[in-house]
Amino acid sequence: MGNEVYGASPVDALRALAGKRNRETFERKFRQFDVWAGPLVWGPWTEVWAQFGVKGPEADRHVSYVRISFDTQSNAPSPFHVEIKGGDRFIRSVGPGEETVTVTGNISTAISIRCKSATQGQNVLVTVG
Repeated sequence: MGNEVYGASPVDALRALAGKRNRETFERKFRQFDVWAGPLVWGPWTEVWAQFGVKGPEADRHVSYVRISFDTQSNAPSPFHVEIKGGDRFIRSVGPGEETVTVTGNISTAISIRCKSATQGQNVLVTVG
């Protein structure tokens, strides 16, 4: 077997052997987060996305858009409040829903989210896309 089948490097060979399905499962697993929405109290901050600066020409003008959706996984769903920090502004929202966070410039930042339930505690599924 030559490199033409599996790629030019061992990493390429492993990627070819793992297949597209495993990659999709891996990416989906690490883009979804379980966040606790405490009853009338804020749950802990959970980091869901990070950027460690940008390379290349015009890095100071770079803009990233991060879509974050949040939905309850509870058997007794109720509204919940969401706070998102990181990026260009602090966001407050009510879930279930979706927000887009904008990160402008050549900066290092982390986006974190926390939730607070309006009635009873519940798990919130946060998806970053």
